[in-house]
Amino acid sequence: MRKISITAVGAALLLFSVQSLSAEETSSSTVSADLDKIVCKTMAPPTGTRLGGRRLCQTQREWDAMHENTKQDLMKNQMQGIQQSPPGG
Repeated sequence: MRKISITAVGAALLLFSVQSLSAEETSSSTVSADLDKIVCKTMAPPTGTRLGGRRLCQTQREWDAMHENTKQDLMKNQMQGIQQSPPGG
């Protein structure tokens, strides 16, 4: 009886790991399709104008890259400010 239950648990774990692996493959293809989807965003109008903002369309992959570059630039500027600030202030 004990051998049967251990075998059943082993088979269930094997089946679960195969199902989760196939789910990961499906989700990765869905993610890559989502990254190539065109996303349009309305940009804020320039200060001092009464005209509306312009609309900018890019793929989600490009938006993500632009966001990451902005984040890295901000971090770099903050680190340079810390290194260049005089002692005591």
